[in-house]
Amino acid sequence: MRSYQKLTKLSVAIAALLLLGTALAVTQRTTVTPVTRVKVCIKDNGQLRVATGNVCDSSERLVEWVVGGEITDLQFGQGLVGNRDDGRIQLAVDPELVESCRSCGGGRVFAAFNDGPDDTPEGPFNPNHGEILPPIGALRVPTGKYLVHAKLWVHSKNDREFVYCKLSAGSDFDWAEIIIRDRDAAVISLTMVHEVTEAEDLLTVGCSGSGTSGTEWQDLKISALQVSHISNVFIGHN
Repeated sequence: MRSYQKLTKLSVAIAALLLLGTALAVTQRTTVTPVTRVKVCIKDNGQLRVATGNVCDSSERLVEWVVGGEITDLQFGQGLVGNRDDGRIQLAVDPELVESCRSCGGGRVFAAFNDGPDDTPEGPFNPNHGEILPPIGALRVPTGKYLVHAKLWVHSKNDREFVYCKLSAGSDFDWAEIIIRDRDAAVISLTMVHEVTEAEDLLTVGCSGSGTSGTEWQDLKISALQVSHISNVFIGHN
């Protein structure tokens, strides 16, 4: 019976020593983990390189990275947010950046066309004074700010014809007056900036000729680029 008890105590002692040795080994292995410190140069756009002589260019930022050890510092670039929790790094796009892109309302293109041909309507001949010319095409767009462009060809059926065309929406407009001679053709190009505040607002192209069936138009194209901001300033002399 004594021999059995001695054998049991000896087995427990050996197991305890083995466990202690394992713990010591783990502790020792943890404490001797090699740590390398590397200095890198980082640009604002995220590009990086190993620093030469621990010196970076004026457009870069000097940062020391720890390789093989625990991360102790995080610095997030523009548009990123993140945190470190129990050794795990979580990165995400800054919600403010996402929201600003959603609200900018830019980058969308709306377009319409009509190949024609069709006779140019008769109408008033002073579109710069606010007259509404007979419409030949229109583009409906949602509310927003736009850079608008329209283009069409006009052909004369006689020796000399006047043609007026106007691109308009609300109080904004652009207009052109041309004279076509010798049964020739000419292109009309119109541009304006406009903020659409109501869903029913139309970007309209209207034209009028100097006589019944004296000219005809074709290849009408209207395009509107939605942008986040528009500005229209006078560039002449006061």
